[in-house]
Amino acid sequence: MRRKPIAKNCLLLGIALLIHCTYSGASHRSYLRILKRDYRFLPIDIIVECLVALLTVIVSGSIVGGDFIPIRIDVQMSSKKLTDLFDGVSFFMLNHRGRLDLEGFLCVCFMTRRVQPAAFSILALNAELSRITQMSNTAALGRIEFWKEVINATFEGGNLQMPIGQALGETIRKYDLSKRWLLDLVEARRIWYQTNVYKSFATMEDYFAKTFVTVIYLILQVHGIQGIHTDHVANHIGKAMGFVNTLRSIGLYGDNGGHVIPKELLSRYELSADHFRPEHANGVSSVIQHIAEHAKAHLQRARSFKEKVPREAAGAFLFSAIVDHGLRVLSDCSYNPFDPRVQQRSARLLLDIMKHRLFATY
Repeated sequence: MRRKPIAKNCLLLGIALLIHCTYSGASHRSYLRILKRDYRFLPIDIIVECLVALLTVIVSGSIVGGDFIPIRIDVQMSSKKLTDLFDGVSFFMLNHRGRLDLEGFLCVCFMTRRVQPAAFSILALNAELSRITQMSNTAALGRIEFWKEVINATFEGGNLQMPIGQALGETIRKYDLSKRWLLDLVEARRIWYQTNVYKSFATMEDYFAKTFVTVIYLILQVHGIQGIHTDHVANHIGKAMGFVNTLRSIGLYGDNGGHVIPKELLSRYELSADHFRPEHANGVSSVIQHIAEHAKAHLQRARSFKEKVPREAAGAFLFSAIVDHGLRVLSDCSYNPFDPRVQQRSARLLLDIMKHRLFATY
């Protein structure tokens, strides 16, 4: 079947056309500036070329990334109502994860179709646990115990009447997920909720090891891939992702953003949590850059194992595109965590994910 090779070639062609459109548009605007003419509008041929290239990338990328097959709607759906589809566990997992973490959702969408349901269930559980830190004391502690009971009941064969519990149960039974790793996801939130501050860089990395890294370990387990080198890559990518997501979240906390910076770093740069306000953005850029460079070092270390990990593991490491994107945006914003661009979604992230998926890189 030649559909996939043709789609890959079309995807490469579409990306090349997009690059050409960017260059042509920039050249055209520069030429008009020299002539001191209005440069706000592009010629129709460049606009048409850009639209065609974008459509080509979207269609071919969906074929390559999704591993899709034709579906006969008259056969597959004849006995189902539309409301049944939207009430199903699979649709809930897709919708739930997409609302809470669009970037992680996109990464899973470009994994092989075989592992997508399991990966969605893992990420949905992690997303639910991440909301605990925003709850009141009583509600948070109750939620922590609730998810511990859910995980224990699932391993004991219980049939839970809740979408995440059902999906997680199917994943555990099919892939024999590590109970210790799942409980680590819960325990990490309990520790963070009790301290609500990182005393040192080491405690910060330890938290990421129990959250972001553990999620990638579980997804590797779903892929059926084991090995010391893949574990090293997962460890470095997970920690890099934790650093980047933390830096990007500072602006969302408003005046309380400083509490996610380790105390030892605040002391080193002679800062306090009160300095993390939009009007003091220039004063905190140095410590933001320090953490960003630490994340970049983790990513580079992960890539140093490229020749030692199987090609199939690249799907579990698509989250590296989020790290690349976050570091690039922070650099473009001069490491100002309060710049609106830090939280903005960008189509370039999607292109980065597609590139890693197409060439099996991270």
